[in-house]
Amino acid sequence: RDRSVSRGLGDVYKRQFYDSSYLMTFVIMIIVAFLISTLMNKIQLTAASYANMANVSRILLETNQLLQKRQSVEDIFNCGCKQLSNLFNRDIAYFPIEKSSIQNPILFPKRENSCCKEFLNANEIGVAKWVAINGKHAGATTRYLSGSKSIYYAVLTDDKIYGVIGIYLGNDVLGSFDKRILLAILSEMAICLENIISNEEKNEAIIKVKKEQFRSDLLRSISHDLRTPLTSIYGNADVLLNDNGNLSLIHISEPTRH
Repeated sequence: RDRSVSRGLGDVYKRQFYDSSYLMTFVIMIIVAFLISTLMNKIQLTAASYANMANVSRILLETNQLLQKRQSVEDIFNCGCKQLSNLFNRDIAYFPIEKSSIQNPILFPKRENSCCKEFLNANEIGVAKWVAINGKHAGATTRYLSGSKSIYYAVLTDDKIYGVIGIYLGNDVLGSFDKRILLAILSEMAICLENIISNEEKNEAIIKVKKEQFRSDLLRSISHDLRTPLTSIYGNADVLLNDNGNLSLIHISEPTRH
């Protein structure tokens, strides 16, 4: 009797397990779990993206504040290169451009085993020159001159290139997040450089105007000082030339003696 009862209960449980309503519930639960998992992944990705954006904004604000305190082209480049070196923990080189010609690099070593000597290689200097001429980034991981061990970017505005910055990569690559930060910092540097050079040109124009004004004032003063005696000399000379010998000598008679 007990066996028949247990067998009966097992049949009931089996019928309940294979009931179509339970199967439908199971399918719905799987779908809901999949949807929840997908939404959670999207939320996590969105949160990470916002965190990256906030980090980029913080870094750019800090860099902008540092750059705004600099008053010369050299100070701007030194500040920007040090900031990039600290952010990426990589060796950085700055190639100045003077009179449309690229100069020897200024090195900013960061790693303990610095690879800055690689920037002095003729091949690396050739890549930096190409970037200075064409205004495009080139070197490692790019489509131009990819055999280089470093990647090079031009610091430029619409119509002028101020310098070239090289970042040593070796066998590494820059992530998309690092590239966004790099491009943003280079843009900030270019804006600060343009402002400094614009101010220098404005100051030079003011100095030139002041020099011209001083020159005019000096000539006016000299002209005024010379005008009076020259007028007197001119008048006397005119009298002498136009008198035709009619001037008579004036004799002063001696007083009569008594």
